[in-house]
Amino acid sequence: MMSGRHHHHSKSRDVEEDPISPLSRMDTAEGSTRRQVRLSIDDGPPRAPGDSDSEASSTGSSRRRAFKRRGKRMTASRSYQNPTKVIGAEPGISATQEVDVELYTRCEITLVDYGHEDMITTELINETLPEFLARPRPKWATVRWINVNGLSWDVIKCLGQYKGLHRLAIEDIMNTHGRSKTDWYSDHALIVLTVQKLVHLDPSEQEHRNKRRNWYQKALNVQEAVDSDDESIPVVKGHTDSGQVQSVQTLQRYHGGPNYERILFMERNSSLASAGLAVAVDQCSIFLCDDNTVISFFENSADDIELPIMDRLASTNTLLRSSCDGSMIVQAIIDAVVDLCFPVIHAYQDTIGDLELSVLTDTSLRDTQRLYILTSELALLKNTIAPLTGIINALRDHKRDPSASKRKDNSIGQLTSVGISSITHTYLGDVQDHTIVLLDTVETMKRSADNLTDYIFNTVGNLQNENMRQLTVVTIFFLPLTFLTGYFGMNFTKFSGIENSDAFFWYLAVPIAISTIFLLMNGPLFRLLTKMFRRRQIRRVRAIRERQERRDRPRLKVHAARRLTFGFKQSSDKGARQPNGDPHVLVEHPTGSSSAAANEPQDDGSDRITIEP
Repeated sequence: MMSGRHHHHSKSRDVEEDPISPLSRMDTAEGSTRRQVRLSIDDGPPRAPGDSDSEASSTGSSRRRAFKRRGKRMTASRSYQNPTKVIGAEPGISATQEVDVELYTRCEITLVDYGHEDMITTELINETLPEFLARPRPKWATVRWINVNGLSWDVIKCLGQYKGLHRLAIEDIMNTHGRSKTDWYSDHALIVLTVQKLVHLDPSEQEHRNKRRNWYQKALNVQEAVDSDDESIPVVKGHTDSGQVQSVQTLQRYHGGPNYERILFMERNSSLASAGLAVAVDQCSIFLCDDNTVISFFENSADDIELPIMDRLASTNTLLRSSCDGSMIVQAIIDAVVDLCFPVIHAYQDTIGDLELSVLTDTSLRDTQRLYILTSELALLKNTIAPLTGIINALRDHKRDPSASKRKDNSIGQLTSVGISSITHTYLGDVQDHTIVLLDTVETMKRSADNLTDYIFNTVGNLQNENMRQLTVVTIFFLPLTFLTGYFGMNFTKFSGIENSDAFFWYLAVPIAISTIFLLMNGPLFRLLTKMFRRRQIRRVRAIRERQERRDRPRLKVHAARRLTFGFKQSSDKGARQPNGDPHVLVEHPTGSSSAAANEPQDDGSDRITIEP
């Protein structure tokens, strides 16, 4: 455990791994940790030794047999059941009781105590956290922020006992696929949201996968087959711009479900995979307590959120530091989560721009597969970003009333003592604006992808119709010729019309071919003539309008030619001033005057501005 005072915070996440505890179990595959959760299931109270053999307990025996039959009927759904959720169990997980839960990982814990004058940052791990929390909090520390990177039951239990967290809230932390929401309890509030960020895929992992493929898989561009019964799923490794390579949970895996084949197919054919990018998704849980204590849990994205906030806290000139408000820490975390979404949206905008150029320049049905995958990913992005608006609205609805502490009434609105400050309420509005911009951008891209799909099918359909029309014209043209050729090609004993020349054939072929074309194509020809006459009528009307405009244009110019004179007229002419001594403000001279001197402006040295159209 290290503690110190500083003004600029910088740290590294290199923590030495300790041996695995015998009370916990970890399954390590290719350097990654798979967290497993085991809940003890009670089979019920023990039965008396003679219950099953007694004749008097036939009702109980038939009831047990009914439960056995019912259990056999329920076995079909066991493969789709969440292993961490026991059907009919007590809701929630309490931090004060012993629960057989195997969820352990080495957590990286950062504890920050700060006030107006000073700030202390402490690096902790799983074993040193209880000892540090047993110490009293400094009196000068207005806000305490505990940031946990990783989910481990011993850390969750320790912090749950430290702040008396609700059992339902603890269950929401451990369920990493829950919905984004805000729950309010008596002395703390829980905010659950999803963090999504843009990561670069590890190129060495992709090269390793390509080497494992067979020659026919490389020739046909077929990915390596994966069996869904295999417990080991290929791990995706990636890193952010300033982070280290680690295992990530992609957008497809977070929303994929139990079908592993589809998950792997969608990952390998993702819209961002060709650029070596992916979207990593994990859960963030934030507790806001009534004593200005904030506890945040991240699966593995704490560095992306914590480092910029720590830089702001290190300076006393920032609003986050000078406010000394725990709800502002919550606002900063949500704002950072929203800001991480913008690179993701920009990457998809670049991808859909390339797809649009490909479709408009070379329309092909192969692009429909890419557009379908892009549309499905955009739908997942929208479902992940949309709940942020509800979270922000729920927080803004619980604005702290400064005069609430002075009142002693127990109204319904004052049952909860936790809320956000006025300044947090203001700045959450800016975060909400960013969220709305993200949603509008995703919706626009989704509509563009749907329009491109419709454009592809419409273009391909029109090309097929054009080809069929050309084939129809050729068929109709050669139909009478083919008939006459077949007729004249018969074996005649005597045919005087073609003994000397083939002119007789053309005398018959030309009128018959023209008649057949007019007979079979009367509809298209009639529509063509109708269109020609309509266009001719439109051209005539347009020509009449243009001639009328040319005839009326000189008359309009004559009526508009006026000269307006503004200012003082210093001359000896009578009427230069009005009888009351006021100067003339406006003198208008018609252009049609017969006097040339009246039409032309004269330079008499007066302050006069002349405007002529």
